[in-house]
Amino acid sequence: MKKHWRIILIAVVILSFGIAISYPVMYRMAETSNNDSIDKLAVIRRQVLSGVAGQTTGSAEADTGLNRTGEGEASSDAGDGADSSPVLASGAELPEEMETESGAEPVEQVVDSASLTFEDLALDYVPGMKWRQVEIPELEYIEAPLVIRREYEVAENRDVRTEPLSYDDKEKVTFDPAKMLPELKEIYELNHDLVGWLSIEGTDIDYPVVQCNDSDFYLKHDFYKQENNNGQIILDTKCDPYTPSYNLIISGHHMRNGSMFGNLPLFNDINYWREHKFVEFDNLMERKHYVIFAAFYSADYDEYEDGFRYNADIRYKLEAEQWLYEVEQNQEYDTGIDAAFGDEFITLTTCERSRHKNGRFVVVMRRIREGETFDD
Repeated sequence: MKKHWRIILIAVVILSFGIAISYPVMYRMAETSNNDSIDKLAVIRRQVLSGVAGQTTGSAEADTGLNRTGEGEASSDAGDGADSSPVLASGAELPEEMETESGAEPVEQVVDSASLTFEDLALDYVPGMKWRQVEIPELEYIEAPLVIRREYEVAENRDVRTEPLSYDDKEKVTFDPAKMLPELKEIYELNHDLVGWLSIEGTDIDYPVVQCNDSDFYLKHDFYKQENNNGQIILDTKCDPYTPSYNLIISGHHMRNGSMFGNLPLFNDINYWREHKFVEFDNLMERKHYVIFAAFYSADYDEYEDGFRYNADIRYKLEAEQWLYEVEQNQEYDTGIDAAFGDEFITLTTCERSRHKNGRFVVVMRRIREGETFDD
């Protein structure tokens, strides 16, 4: 009897040892298989893109006016539909002589203190306007009216617009298959959960992005909806890729082999950011280009009071300003890239547990503005 038990024990040990050895091998095979499948999708996309390379929308430079070797300033002609009398965010009209002049004299504006807004005091970013100095009065014990002395310059021939619309007021855009980008048509036929394609210049991040009602499904399924622990690159269910939402949150697994978002934490180094700061995210109907302006470690907000709140549903200016403040407070380094309400944002996130038990690494970017240039 004892002999039989010994045989059974030896068999169990051998079986356990075999499983322990084979599991990592099978896991790596699954990773390789998933990566090969994604590579095939990337080849399909690139082949179609090569056929439309001469079109205007086929490059960052044509689409956004991006010039990575020029000076870090932006200038472009105002659109045909520009208002004849530019206004500030607070509604105050600019003097006529200020519309195309630079370095003009300070202007004094009389306002009722009871109607002061954040824009009147903080004077946040207004497209086309560069604020040099502002004297902000003390808010305690003041009586209306008061005088705010503003000194500013307006970039020549820039369209100075009113503040951006809230998300609820934006004209909604829905997916129209007839307007689908040609390079994504064949891929979309393979999986109708496809909502776009994400690629970061000079990195291995070059993936389809999916979205479905079940937020957990693609955590353990590949693009072909087969079970796979690599998962896929996922757009948060609360986000609208077409209107779009002001902040698109895209997540992916932190794979040890560097696939998916495994190399995202490399952005903790400013030198890595300098080499890879430009991003393309195309939804199914439009190619868009972005620049990364912040990267940082954080924690799950549900578990840590000081964790980062992703805010997948930014709708109003105050929400955007609070969120941007949190980004600024968390960032690993200063990129010198500004951001403001009205910009289109993307937040990339992956698990990263070197600093927190349930930690995250986050990369935040905004869409490149028309006519904007960057100094490499």
